[in-house]
Amino acid sequence: MLKPSFHKLNRENLSNSLANNSVLFLQSKDVILKGDSEFFDFCDVNMFYLTGIEQAETKLLIYKNSKGESEDILFVQNKNNQLEMWNGARLSSSQAKKISGIKNVYYNSSFEEISQSYLSKAKILYYYEDKSLDLKNKSEYILTYEKLKRKNKLKSENIYDLISSLRKIKTKDEIDEIREAMKITRLTLIDIMKNLSKFKSEKGIEASLSYSYIGNNCNHSYQPIVASGINACTLHYVKNNSQLKKGDLVLIDTGAEHNNYKTDITRTLPISGRFSKRQKEIYESVLKVQKQAIKMLKPSLNIYDWDRKVLDLMAKELIKLKLITKIQFEKDRKVVKKFYPHSIGHFLGLDTHDIGSYKLNPVFSEGIVFTVEPGIYVPKEKIGVRIEDNVLITKNGCEVLSKSIPKEVKEIERLFR
Repeated sequence: MLKPSFHKLNRENLSNSLANNSVLFLQSKDVILKGDSEFFDFCDVNMFYLTGIEQAETKLLIYKNSKGESEDILFVQNKNNQLEMWNGARLSSSQAKKISGIKNVYYNSSFEEISQSYLSKAKILYYYEDKSLDLKNKSEYILTYEKLKRKNKLKSENIYDLISSLRKIKTKDEIDEIREAMKITRLTLIDIMKNLSKFKSEKGIEASLSYSYIGNNCNHSYQPIVASGINACTLHYVKNNSQLKKGDLVLIDTGAEHNNYKTDITRTLPISGRFSKRQKEIYESVLKVQKQAIKMLKPSLNIYDWDRKVLDLMAKELIKLKLITKIQFEKDRKVVKKFYPHSIGHFLGLDTHDIGSYKLNPVFSEGIVFTVEPGIYVPKEKIGVRIEDNVLITKNGCEVLSKSIPKEVKEIERLFR
C-alpha cells in the first residue's frame, strides 16, 4: 500500500504550481449506477492520487494564501448508521486523516460553511475537467464548482494539464505497484497459454482471467478482450461469447490492476497450439515492428516522430506480406491504416489510457510508462494479431516491464499442452 507521505508529496507538487490567494477544489466522480445498484469498487483516481481516499463523495480543498503557504482540507461522507448497515462502514474523520496525512478532515455536512471561509479570501478557483470527454450531462462536481465560482465571483482555471504532467511521471512507489500487477498478469497469461487446449470458448478464457486476478487480490484493469478468429479484427471487441475453433488465433488483451495501478498486455495465440504458415508470417511481422519500436524508446524521443517511424516500419512489413504495395504507400501513407488502424501506444498508470498531454510536452521523459502495441488486422483472412507490452522509460533507454510474458513463436508453441 502507498504511504500517506506519497499522497502528501503529490499535493505539495500540485500546490507549488498554484497561484497565491487561490483555492483548488476537487471532488470524487459521481457514483456510477447499473440498474438500481452502484459499483462498490468505485474509485476516483485523481482523489486517490492526492489523498489515498477511494470513497465516493469525497471533496478536497487546497488553499494557498498570499504568502504562498498551503493548507489542505478534506471532506468525507457523513457517518450514517442506516446506510452503513446496507452498504458497509464509511470512513471516520480519524481514519481519513491516517490514510491521507491531512490534518483538517471534516464531514460533508460542514462543506458549505468551511469552504466559504477559504473561498472568501481567494481570487482564483482551480478545478479539474477533462475537456476531451463528451459528457452530455454535467457531473455533480462541475455543478458544485460552478456554484462556488458564481457565488464568490472568482476567476477560474482548469488544472487538467497540470495534474496530467504530474501523473505522467511515475515514482518508484508507483512503478512498484505496476510491477506487482504485472506479476499477476504474467502468472495468469502463462497459465492460459499452457492450458489453451482446455478452453472451448472466449468466455471461458475471460472467466479464467477473472478467477486469477480476483484470487490474487487484483481487479481487471479494464474489460478484457478475448477475440478469436475474425473477432480479433474488431479492435474493442468485448462480447467474448464465441466458440474457439481449431486453426484460428485468439487475441487476449488484458491486465491486472493492483492498488488502482494498471497493466495492459496483449498476446495472440494459436488455438491449435501451432501457428499456420500465414499466421506466423503476420505474427512475426508484428513482433518485428514491436521490437524495433521498443528499441527506439528513450528520454527526449519525440512521440510523434516515433509514431511516424513505426508507421514506416509497418509499411515495409505490409508490403512484404503483400497486403499493400510500395507504390500505394508512396502515393498515400494512410494506406497502412487499412491494416494497422491505431497508434503505437498510450500512457499507462492509474488509468489504462492514462492522462498525459502529447501537445503540452510531446517527448518521452524518465519515469513514463507507455504501452507498445502494433497490430495487423486482415478480416478477409480472419486474422488479427496484436502484441502489447508495457515499457518504462529509464535514464538512458527503457525497461520492458512485461518482458517475462512469452511472445516469441517458439516460446508460445512450447508452452502449449
